[in-house]
Amino acid sequence: MKSKGYLQHLLKQYRAIVILYFAISIIVYPVSLLLQSLSREDWWGFDYSPISLAVMMVVLGAVTPFIVFSFIYDKTKMDTYFALPLARERLFLIHFFFSWLIQIIPALVSNCLAFLITNSITPAEMLKYAGPYSFSKFLVWSGILVLGSLILQLPSMLAILCTTNLFNGFVYALVLHLVPITIQGVWTSSATDYFGYTPSQSFGDFSLTNLEFHSIYVMSSSQDTAGKYLPALAVWFLIALALLALSSRLFKGHKVERTNTAYMVRGFYPAVIAIYGTLLMLLMLNNSFNEIFLYSERPFFLNNVFISIFLFGFVVLFIVEIIRYHGLPKIGRTILFYLAIFAVALGLSFFLNTTVQNRLMKAMPPRDKVAKIELTSADYQYNDEHRQKEIFVYPFGYVTNYSQVTVEAEEDIDKVMHIHREMVDNWLRLDLSARTHESMASYNNPQLRLVYLDSSGHRLLTRSYSVFSLRHRQDLEAVSGIDLINPGEGDPESDW
Repeated sequence: MKSKGYLQHLLKQYRAIVILYFAISIIVYPVSLLLQSLSREDWWGFDYSPISLAVMMVVLGAVTPFIVFSFIYDKTKMDTYFALPLARERLFLIHFFFSWLIQIIPALVSNCLAFLITNSITPAEMLKYAGPYSFSKFLVWSGILVLGSLILQLPSMLAILCTTNLFNGFVYALVLHLVPITIQGVWTSSATDYFGYTPSQSFGDFSLTNLEFHSIYVMSSSQDTAGKYLPALAVWFLIALALLALSSRLFKGHKVERTNTAYMVRGFYPAVIAIYGTLLMLLMLNNSFNEIFLYSERPFFLNNVFISIFLFGFVVLFIVEIIRYHGLPKIGRTILFYLAIFAVALGLSFFLNTTVQNRLMKAMPPRDKVAKIELTSADYQYNDEHRQKEIFVYPFGYVTNYSQVTVEAEEDIDKVMHIHREMVDNWLRLDLSARTHESMASYNNPQLRLVYLDSSGHRLLTRSYSVFSLRHRQDLEAVSGIDLINPGEGDPESDW
């Protein structure tokens, strides 16, 4: 049997799905642009970037493999397909290629229609913000839609090949899709509340962004990324090729007789449960770390929050094991399995919230790369008698009073970096009672943002602090020549 003829057979078999995908892709992108262009109304800022298509591809990439490979969960159909005069690897690649084509072709057609609509119907005044939709942009976005869409299929594909029934396939596919964003959440929950931490100023610019391939696929299709995530997409494309090769190997060795049994690939279920279970435990422990280990007056193992997390995790695992074994699992083995997961999560939580946080607090850019340091102090000064002028100053928000200066002299840079190190070292020496004392509260101390810049103006490090020490405050004011603004002080009218 020729591959072309088999593809045509699949097209006839799934023609309703193909038509549906074309309808969805045309409605979510070119039709919405057409309606907005004809209305001549600038809805929330006219944006012709194919973000809606990218979101659609994320959803379809997770669902479509279950449609095209649905025969895997039926023994009779599997025997029929494996009896075809096609090698198993070739059979798999034809199905996978077809599954990918029925998603990407409607997306590319919709992208082409949107390009034509924007350049022929959309009024010029609606393109003032976004700029013209050039052919080069069209090619880049089309390439992104193709390049990044391959990895979107693989978590579901691996789950299908490694599970024994449709329900397990859906559940484990969801877990595999969620692993990257859960890792991102674990890191964010443990490494974003240390002394000096400053949240990102840019939307979508979070820690470990490149690990979450769904996000970088969508953000790469936005107006303002300017190719920022293309290297990450290229890496994920290579990873997708490796996973595709693994999937082909799994399909070749697929055991039809194991359908609807306890396992398909030995070790897959416990490995996924252990990895994702550890991540979820980490997420809960990190979010409650201070309450359990720092602020509690009792030992952590007697803390109500700790006990609740421990019991909740065990109940969830027990339910998962019941589903996995289609009945009650061995209690002793389940308890030992859970204790191992929880012990690893607990140890990692301690490591992330102590050792890693301390390293992040002490982190300093290389001195030879620092060309200048920007110092900013700001606060909102309340005045009921006069209307106050406001300005947004990152990361302080809207303020009425701020001071800012950039030091470039080598001697001044050395002094600021020395004070910076002393502030961090002093904080690390404080015990919990001193750190939580009211005198250390941010509303009782001037706020300072330090931005380290290289010779090209690129940010090397950004940190924000409450300056607790009077000596450090005086030294910083002497070096910078500005006043660090104390909350509630100053005349908002005279400082503008």
